[in-house]
Amino acid sequence: MYADNLLGITQNFLTPDIVNKFSSAIGETTEKTQKALKSVIPTLLLGIVNKGLTEDGAESLVNIVNKDGFEGEKKPNYVDDFYLMMGSDAVEGVFGNNLNTVVTKLGDTTGIQSSGIEKMMKMAAPLVMGFLGTKMKREGLGASGLMGFLKQQKNTLSKLVPGGLVGRLTESTPLTPKKVQLASDKAAPKEGPSFSFMIGIFVLAVLFGLWWFTGRRNLNELTSSTESVLTSSREAATEVVPTLAPIALPSISELGAFLQSGSAALPKSFRFDNLSFNSGTLTLAEAAGFELDQVASWLKEYPNTLIRIEGHSDSLGSESKNLELSTQQAGVIKEQLIARGIDGDRIEILGMGSLLPLATNSTEFGRAQNRRIELVVTRIQ
Repeated sequence: MYADNLLGITQNFLTPDIVNKFSSAIGETTEKTQKALKSVIPTLLLGIVNKGLTEDGAESLVNIVNKDGFEGEKKPNYVDDFYLMMGSDAVEGVFGNNLNTVVTKLGDTTGIQSSGIEKMMKMAAPLVMGFLGTKMKREGLGASGLMGFLKQQKNTLSKLVPGGLVGRLTESTPLTPKKVQLASDKAAPKEGPSFSFMIGIFVLAVLFGLWWFTGRRNLNELTSSTESVLTSSREAATEVVPTLAPIALPSISELGAFLQSGSAALPKSFRFDNLSFNSGTLTLAEAAGFELDQVASWLKEYPNTLIRIEGHSDSLGSESKNLELSTQQAGVIKEQLIARGIDGDRIEILGMGSLLPLATNSTEFGRAQNRRIELVVTRIQ
């Protein structure tokens, strides 16, 4: 495990070897599997994060880690029953009664059957929990320490999870046995008509009354209006999955004021306005120097600040190449800051490939926005 945060774990599942293992396990093409992993893994990670945001939830995660001895890297092994059993325990412990809903929504998003999605989660869970187990042991983290670590991961992971699932992941409850119907339950009154149905009836009555008293509308107009209102009611009752819209990040020019404020809203991302690489290379464009000088000056002024440099790409080309190039580009920025007098131990690097787009990749303008370097403040002291 080469990352020290949950976001970096996503990369581990996009290598050709791991993608092939998942592909064979669920009987899907490698291309479709790799695309699905970009949604499945962040969803699993955010589920773990949300589980660990309370003391009871964090304690539950500690128990899961200790119970099955999760520690160190565990490569997906879908032919090992014990491995999958550990993964199943972890996934069910994280999502509880929401598991079926999460799996179904991921299936709808990725086009992969629910059984395949669930198996992917069970295969991935031991590797993720192994990371947590190693971190807990290495840093001596208990439930409260784990809770603090997970809290830092939430904002960025939320951006990677498919629309409509983020809210579901905050409602995780323990698995409970199905309720057995008692004789007294059978005597209870049945549920009445649905709320949307009652609204429809009310609208019908109002429209008919207007038509009756004014005489200005014919029956066809009434029917058309009623169908329109009922359609709107049905659409309002349906959960809307947002589509990707351009995301505005604060400019790197705002970094100094943010550090001065000592804000606790971390992690906080900033975009470089003029820092870019010549296409597909590790060569910085000439305009990058001024912004790097600014950043180095601010970091010297606030010497206890820790940052992460993230490299991002568009979706053209293979994801493994995009991850490699974006990681190398982030490394170049780190070296540039070190050359300007900043301690390298304060700078973490992370290549994200095309995992976290700011805009659509279907246009050149959108792809240009997605090819970027971000500076993420992870600690201010």
